[in-house]
Amino acid sequence: MSLQKVILLLGSNMGERKYQIAKALELLERKVGEIILQSGLYETDAWGKTDQPPFLNLCVVIETKFSPKDVLAKNLLIEADMGRVRG
Repeated sequence: MSLQKVILLLGSNMGERKYQIAKALELLERKVGEIILQSGLYETDAWGKTDQPPFLNLCVVIETKFSPKDVLAKNLLIEADMGRVRG
């Protein structure tokens, strides 16, 4: 299977935000593929539901052998492993 590039936007506004981002990047490299480009960190106010702390955000480009559907599934597992509860 050939490699393809995927672009992911990451954000964290809970707990130790920088640690959460660093851990997510580590897990993405281990489970999805090599991060070949990464933006800087940007702090942004919450959008929509504004009664929450500001976010740290960044963008990454990952080279992966997985299909988009598999990348999504792996990302959702990483989120769950890191304690995210979707509601």
